[in-house]
Amino acid sequence: MNEKLSPIEILNHLDSFYNNAWNKLILFTTILLAIVGIIVPLIITWFQNRNLKLKEQNLRNEIELDYKKKLQIIKQDLLKQTLKEIDEKIEKFDERQDKLRAELKGLHFHLQANATQDDTKGKLTDFIIASEFYIKGEDYLNLRTTVDCICDEIENSSKEELKEIKEDAADIANLIELLGEIDEKGSFTSQIRDLKKKIKKLPEKRTSEESKK
Repeated sequence: MNEKLSPIEILNHLDSFYNNAWNKLILFTTILLAIVGIIVPLIITWFQNRNLKLKEQNLRNEIELDYKKKLQIIKQDLLKQTLKEIDEKIEKFDERQDKLRAELKGLHFHLQANATQDDTKGKLTDFIIASEFYIKGEDYLNLRTTVDCICDEIENSSKEELKEIKEDAADIANLIELLGEIDEKGSFTSQIRDLKKKIKKLPEKRTSEESKK
């Protein structure tokens, strides 16, 4: 037979039950709070660190990519600049070569004119050709000499020689025009004036009617 519990005993059992339940609840809550307070922050920190590392890696990748692009642009610009400088140097070299060839040709005709004897027309023609080459080669020092020689040859020529030289009048007029194109500072003004005076000394071509008279 079951013993009948007294009200006090029942009350004690209930009190003991609720006390145990409350203690377990407190323990569970404490454990739960410990988990939430310690483990969750650790998880959050881990995720934050992971995200930070991903962002850092992405930033590094972006910086590296941007650096490579800029480096490539700089290389291309340097290459273009280098090629441009090389082209300019080649162009200047070619120009200098052309001028040197013109100077040498001018010197050839200059020396040939100096060596010519008893042929005023041929000598004058060589001086004119030499002058034109000196203009192309920008050899203005020798150009002054040949222009002076042209003036001297005309000045010292006889009437018969002047008639022969008359055939070179067009070439002398062309030389005067070329001298005018390079006479920016007036360096050849006096020589141009002398050439114009000398060319006027050349006899005019006689017409057929004048020849009959």
